[in-house]
Amino acid sequence: MGKEIRILRAFLEKRDVYEKYAPYVIGLQNLDRNMNIVLNFIKMFYDKYTQVSTIPEVDFKLYIKTADKFGFLKSNPEYINDIYKMGLNNKGLTLDVVEGCVEQHVMARVLDKAALVLDNNQSGILSTVQDDIDEYHKVIRNPPQNMVEYKLDLDSLIKNEITKPGIPFCNTRPNQDIRGMREGQLGLIYAYVDTGKTSYGVANLCSVAKYLHINQIDRPAIYCGNEEDIKRISLRTIQCTTNWNNLEIERNKKLVPGILVQNGFDKLKFIDHVTTMSIFEKILAKHNPRVIFIDQGSNVKIGGTKKEGVNALEEIFTTFRDLAKRYKCTIISMIQGGEDCFDKEYPTLKDIYGSKSAIQGTLDWAISIGRNVTDSNYALWRYFNITKNKGDIGKYACRFDEARCQFKGVK
Repeated sequence: MGKEIRILRAFLEKRDVYEKYAPYVIGLQNLDRNMNIVLNFIKMFYDKYTQVSTIPEVDFKLYIKTADKFGFLKSNPEYINDIYKMGLNNKGLTLDVVEGCVEQHVMARVLDKAALVLDNNQSGILSTVQDDIDEYHKVIRNPPQNMVEYKLDLDSLIKNEITKPGIPFCNTRPNQDIRGMREGQLGLIYAYVDTGKTSYGVANLCSVAKYLHINQIDRPAIYCGNEEDIKRISLRTIQCTTNWNNLEIERNKKLVPGILVQNGFDKLKFIDHVTTMSIFEKILAKHNPRVIFIDQGSNVKIGGTKKEGVNALEEIFTTFRDLAKRYKCTIISMIQGGEDCFDKEYPTLKDIYGSKSAIQGTLDWAISIGRNVTDSNYALWRYFNITKNKGDIGKYACRFDEARCQFKGVK
């Protein structure tokens, strides 16, 4: 009984704790009846009063009186009192108890899967157990980690961080300011809808492919999508690589394969329906890419989290950054800017919908794309703003040839 009371007190004390752990506790089988009823009242209270961050005793009792059709409070007058009498001075112990319930839930799920294999002779189940374990590790406060102590190698440090540039972008200015796409970096490309965000990502993907091919680097570049049809992304890559529009590609169909080979198209992989962080990490582990694009990064869901808005974005990009370092690759996320980006030549990071200050600290660099929709003389111009960088920040402009997916610098 003490554990159940402590868990309910923690949920009443802080909405954040409730939102993080309650889905797992609610999912447990054979919960104490009173605990199950109170959990339901807590859920209804938080769902109805979305701005509250805690539930005081007097408010909770009043709510139960108005919402309870079965007289729970009258038949169990001391149960709610016992919950609020429970002290939470040892917050660490309280969260240990809550996380123990989460572990029970996840383990029950694993056992159900084991039964499918052992009792029902199903196959292909074992590989999904890792997803459950990964989800559990994302929820608990201190997941097990492989701690690696850094040993200074001065020559390597100078070479990788000072002397050697990264893989070149498709334009000169970010190569000068950002010094290319280097291992362990997290980058961002963002723009208002139909401004050229995806096309600019593809143009840089082609630049990466050519570099990998020329330098005989045995790591691919990957374009992950969860929005636009991946076949269209592949076509844009062909347009960019050949510098031909669709009609020219059709007319010169026999020449296309040779041009693609010469420019490293075989170094590219296109993967659709990348909607969860679990899928994204599996791609990293399987293919070991040197550069990986994710369009749109803000659509990638993290299993087990209930965070929304700014907090969700921050968690997504923090995870991307950790993965970039762990897999020694460049991760480039592309996301759509909000209404503040419309008809703005040089959007800033504040113009990303819902971002506020959520993701700036996780990024190594960020490039926004703007346009002038009111002046027809500049309809084909795109304006680029390096809004975040460890070094210099600056602006540049390009003429956008949409049919050939090309961005040519202008002064």
